[in-house]
Amino acid sequence: MIETGKIDSAWKKSYEISYALWRISGNIENTNFADKIAGKAIELISFAADADYENVLRMLPGLRSLIHFSGDVGLISMGNRNILFKEIGNLESAIADSQVFPLPKSEIINISEFFSNKIGKTENEETGNDMGNNEKSEIRQSAILERIRQIGNCRLGDIQVILPGSSERTIRYDLESLVQKKLVERVGVGGRGVYYRIPGINEE
Repeated sequence: MIETGKIDSAWKKSYEISYALWRISGNIENTNFADKIAGKAIELISFAADADYENVLRMLPGLRSLIHFSGDVGLISMGNRNILFKEIGNLESAIADSQVFPLPKSEIINISEFFSNKIGKTENEETGNDMGNNEKSEIRQSAILERIRQIGNCRLGDIQVILPGSSERTIRYDLESLVQKKLVERVGVGGRGVYYRIPGINEE
């Protein structure tokens, strides 16, 4: 059974982001961009009003791209851009916590394949506690895949921006799961030099 408070949290965050986008659009002189941002605000609040959080998640990567570009060309201040990125990540976490929509059957997986003798008992237990359940893991990994498709060669910090509610350990675990499933390719030997990309798409 879904807790009403958790649904309310996803709705409230959707409303706040929509309101912020609408106000920002009113201060943009370029009418094309102003209309696009206002349109995203209406789209987001409309989906949220219908509790259609599956479509909310589907529109967020495009919204991030629009915000990122608007910041780069000076239509949105860097401070406001970073706040929006953070709040979009909070919205994704709220939706994941509320479990307000069923995942497609094709995306439901058996997590037993994630575990091997290479991972110690303590790490398994800690990662399991941090991840929560299957659905949260699937939503996070879908968001990570979309982020990598969006920006190409993607470092850990690029992913942490969209998942502020998840620990570094959990994000690394999700990345390793995606690597093992050959959905993501890890490049580099360690530290800051490591980045992730979609095999056959982002290769230089």
